[in-house]
Amino acid sequence: MCEYCAVYEVWGKPLTANSTEPRDCEWTPDSDDVGLELAGPDEMVGPVVSCEQKASCTVFDKSAEDHLCDNHHHQDRRDLEEGLGEFLNEFGFEQSIDYLSINADALCDYVGDLLSDTVTRCGGAATRVKMVTQEMVLCERHAKESGYTSVS
Repeated sequence: MCEYCAVYEVWGKPLTANSTEPRDCEWTPDSDDVGLELAGPDEMVGPVVSCEQKASCTVFDKSAEDHLCDNHHHQDRRDLEEGLGEFLNEFGFEQSIDYLSINADALCDYVGDLLSDTVTRCGGAATRVKMVTQEMVLCERHAKESGYTSVS
């Protein structure tokens, strides 16, 4: 565990009242909570659940995602630059990523191509942690459930 593993920050801000169009809450449940299963790359099996309330604020959450060695830190950055980041943003996943140097002993979490027959974890000495900050517009209820309590 590195010095950033315990970092989980949540903050937010109210949506501006002069917005030209009200936005829907972007809350989605944990797939384990509603029984969603991925049957294939383009298929979901199970109920699709979403919130029908209008969003009242933008909520940000920041947490450590992966520990990476030097080689896989560069590979991960290349993967994001070559389209994965744009692909996620097209589907509403607004996020920013920072790679921070770590001082603690941690193992590299990189697993490579998940679609290959031989998926293995690197397990080498990690030198960086991937910190991900996600942005969502949420209704008051889901903002509070996410940890943002300054909704008025």
